[in-house]
Amino acid sequence: MAEVFIAREEQAGPAIVRCTAQDRMEVYFKPDLTLTVAGIRHMLEVRQRIGAAMGPHKVLVLLPDLVDFEMGMIGTDHYAQVPQPNTKAVAWVVSSGHNAALMQVYMAYYPAPFPSQVFLSEREARAWLGW
Repeated sequence: MAEVFIAREEQAGPAIVRCTAQDRMEVYFKPDLTLTVAGIRHMLEVRQRIGAAMGPHKVLVLLPDLVDFEMGMIGTDHYAQVPQPNTKAVAWVVSSGHNAALMQVYMAYYPAPFPSQVFLSEREARAWLGW
């Protein structure tokens, strides 16, 4: 008998993590927050725990229009600290070319261990994920 998928949502520090299908996770960062190393670590720990129960999945990450972050964020390899073994791909959605450039520079220094791409539209990100 096939398993029945149950959608779930969990607060994860600066974000909300939603499982919308057996192989889909969506991360919505809250507006008006400063992203910190500890906050990102918390979100990744939640993703890791939920992802272990889900199995292989793809992730859509949506950042707010204005993103403020502590400087330690740039010098931290977040995936090395909290591995995501069940993540197969991550699509990042940002709202400006400036945010896209920051994400791309970060990703050049700390490449993710799975396909990862930055998009200016949620529609394009979902298409890239095959959703």
